Amino acid sequence: MKYLWALLFVLTYLRFSAQQENYYEKWYNADESKLPQNTIKSIVKDKYGFVWLSTENGIVRFDGKNFISFDVNIPSVENRTLMIDGSADDDWLFTFYNSGEIPAVITKRRFSVISEISSSTFRQLKPHGVENLWKILKESPEFIHRGKFYFYISKKEFYYIDNYRLFYHKNGRSRFVKELNGYLFFRFFLLGDQLFYLKNNAAIEKIEKTGVVKEYQTGIAKNDDFDFFINTANKQLLIRNNNKIYLIEHKNGMILTTLICSSPTLKKLIATCMYYDHITRTLIIGTVSQGFLVVRKNFINAYNAPKRVTFNAITGYNDKEVITGEGDVFGAQGYIKNLPFPNKDKYGILRVDQGFVLKSEHGILLWSQNKAQMLRYFGKDVSVRSISSTAGDKMVCSGVQGQKSDWIHND
Repeated sequence: MKYLWALLFVLTYLRFSAQQENYYEKWYNADESKLPQNTIKSIVKDKYGFVWLSTENGIVRFDGKNFISFDVNIPSVENRTLMIDGSADDDWLFTFYNSGEIPAVITKRRFSVISEISSSTFRQLKPHGVENLWKILKESPEFIHRGKFYFYISKKEFYYIDNYRLFYHKNGRSRFVKELNGYLFFRFFLLGDQLFYLKNNAAIEKIEKTGVVKEYQTGIAKNDDFDFFINTANKQLLIRNNNKIYLIEHKNGMILTTLICSSPTLKKLIATCMYYDHITRTLIIGTVSQGFLVVRKNFINAYNAPKRVTFNAITGYNDKEVITGEGDVFGAQGYIKNLPFPNKDKYGILRVDQGFVLKSEHGILLWSQNKAQMLRYFGKDVSVRSISSTAGDKMVCSGVQGQKSDWIHND
């Protein structure tokens, strides 16, 4: 996984918003990438960091740089897949071919089609085929709603709905939780090990294992372009409202609605599925016919100090700010102030317990309590080129002494 998300960290994306928030985007499709087909039905990140996509022409594994496609390889069976379901946390994912007739499993970074009808895996997964199809289509006829639908916390712990009756299953035992008349199966989702129901744009219900229902407000006012995307295997709910994408989370007994992306590019985009990576702050959006879009919030901002644009040495000023060799202090909002360093040598600064060690032309200084003192003067025939720290409290100075360019001093 040496390429894992490497592409998501480098700033080679095309910029599409340069106002209050900065974002970068990159499209992947069958024309310009090695994606086998442009209809993305589901996007799931497994426990190893690979992203798996189900398409109209097979399953794809993506590591941030390379695509590997997997086909059904069964004569007379179309390569068209359904939704990727299961539990990513438990390394147990599955999907289907042939409209739910032939299951396939994703586990331990590998993909395998289960075609042997006598196998225990086939018998276990086959009943989920029709359910998987209805979850994609979000059909609402009465006979469908009376079916059976599963929501996996793990392979052995899950909720399921059977004819509008909710059950909780763990350690081989199922127990009845609650009657759910009037609920739509495709609006249920998991956050952690809790089951929730998206009632509407403004309200979410949490259904306790005891059957108690608690309602939370999302704070989202519905617009014309409102839609929701449930990622069952990754236990996520993302909401699109006009040109904004919100992530819904459950923390400390509360529902948190976080705006993770806002751009005109997203307005009227015909999206099919989404996945949000918390670590890289990256959103992946699958579409009906355009492939998928990777959107990442810019976390690097460029700032200029007054009258200066090049920083040759920098170190931490405190836990939230940095300082340059010339004394310029920067925080998240940009330039803050300048410390009156006496020598203004921009090529060397180290942070120490007492303050900062500064490089001068012929020596090193300590800046502490708003004043400087010479720590070591090496003489006019020595030109200090750099200072650096080593293990422990040691410091190394390098430079030129007379005609020698390999002068090194350890303190």
